[in-house]
Amino acid sequence: MSLVPRNGKVAVIGAGVSGLCYTYFLLKLRPDVKVSVYESAKEPGGWIKSLKLRDNDSEVILEKGPRTLRGVSDGTLLIVDIMKQLGLEKEVEVMRASSPGNRKWLLDPSGKLVQVPNTIKLFAKFILNDVTQGLIPSILREPFRRHVEDGKDESIRSFITRRFGSPQLADNVLSAVMHGIYSGDVEKLSVKATLPNMVKLEQEHGSIVRAMFLKMIKKNVTPERNQFLEAYEQKISPGANLKEVASRLKKYPIMRLHSGLQTLPLALAEHLQKQPNVNINLASDVSEVDLKLASIKFTDELEAYDHVRFTLGLQSLSRTAKFDTERILEIFASLEYSTIFLANIYTKKKGLIPKGGNGFGFLVPRRNHNPESLLGVIYDSDTELDAEKFVGGAKLGRASYDKLTLMIGGHYFNSRGVPSNKANLKATRNVLQNILQVDLAKYNIIERDEANEESRDVSLAENDLLISYNLHRDCIPQYNVGFLEKTGQIRDAVTRESAGKVSLGGPSLGKLGVPDCVMNELEAALRV
Repeated sequence: MSLVPRNGKVAVIGAGVSGLCYTYFLLKLRPDVKVSVYESAKEPGGWIKSLKLRDNDSEVILEKGPRTLRGVSDGTLLIVDIMKQLGLEKEVEVMRASSPGNRKWLLDPSGKLVQVPNTIKLFAKFILNDVTQGLIPSILREPFRRHVEDGKDESIRSFITRRFGSPQLADNVLSAVMHGIYSGDVEKLSVKATLPNMVKLEQEHGSIVRAMFLKMIKKNVTPERNQFLEAYEQKISPGANLKEVASRLKKYPIMRLHSGLQTLPLALAEHLQKQPNVNINLASDVSEVDLKLASIKFTDELEAYDHVRFTLGLQSLSRTAKFDTERILEIFASLEYSTIFLANIYTKKKGLIPKGGNGFGFLVPRRNHNPESLLGVIYDSDTELDAEKFVGGAKLGRASYDKLTLMIGGHYFNSRGVPSNKANLKATRNVLQNILQVDLAKYNIIERDEANEESRDVSLAENDLLISYNLHRDCIPQYNVGFLEKTGQIRDAVTRESAGKVSLGGPSLGKLGVPDCVMNELEAALRV
């Protein structure tokens, strides 16, 4: 039975990629439904923000949130097809596995960059570095270690220590990866929420190493077809041919959009606004959600709907919805979020990226002495200039500029406190000078606090170095131990108190990546 009656009314709270994709899928499945989208910001996108500065006759795009997507996943297949349906398939760009821009690095304690191996030769060199000290004996012992079947959640560091007899793999490698994705601490992050496949391997085979070995020797194993993708092709986009798209995407581990990732939510919002049964309300802050009545307040009065899809963070839900049980309020209070200081660095000429160190960028493991609270650095210019068009395969060609993004804070800010912008800018300069070896004396430095900048116009000379920065408070939910259980209790409470008329989506429920959010909203729309 449908959750929404014919010609029913649906409210979607949040015009980020989750809310807009939910609306898009829902209207394809139920063109009779009337949808109202509410967004507190002045433009769609949520945490996806592609800032476009006008530099005389040229444009400088600075990503203030996510900027690239992994090549092959169920969610990226949907994104590629959505862009095609919106007439924007030429925006989709990809990067080959062999591309220099696909190299990834770790920062070792001495300040040197160590390349993550993608060849046998590099793997041998990687093993000799102290990053992997004691790893080989740990791998050899892992299949013989006892596995636990109690099903309890634990931290990544605890899991790795239990399986491999040492925390080094977690501290030296996985901690850096988790800095780049979750900005979190492996000593607190839930292994069930962040590395569910590793947990599954232990449960099914008793050993991670044994399971991976068995997977390598198996040949011609056909992956299971996702039932939701099949439903998408049947009910929403019959000509999508996602199997063929997936086959093409296999050789491209990285995908991006030429005009910035915000192109996706902006295009979705523009398309939806043209539909007669959709109303997108920007700069409209929802102040109350009544679960029992499935109604919302964004002016002075409550308006009831047949269904409400809430895609904002759980912090927003705790402020706007009232629950009958004290336990749910305790869960909200126990959830943790991280704050990120994001600094985009741009120059018209080369000189920011270390020679011979081109690639996607580098991440910083937790074991490093790290007074700057640096999580990692992304080499945006390398990923932009090393890409090719997914449709047609045309290379983009080289350009002279350098562009970086520094990510500072995360769990370090949670334990150390959030410094002032002045202190974070000092940390930014330290990273440029001491790690990237940039001679700042050669540049005229221009700093822009984007939270207080209204103009998009800049006029940059050849020796100017632009530092465009934002402090994103509580922007990333921390998937700490017990996170899935806690959010499951919140979801159950919402379903119970609203009799199924209010549902939750977005990245606060264990789906942090953009492709995962898109896939999650397809599943939710199909249920309606």
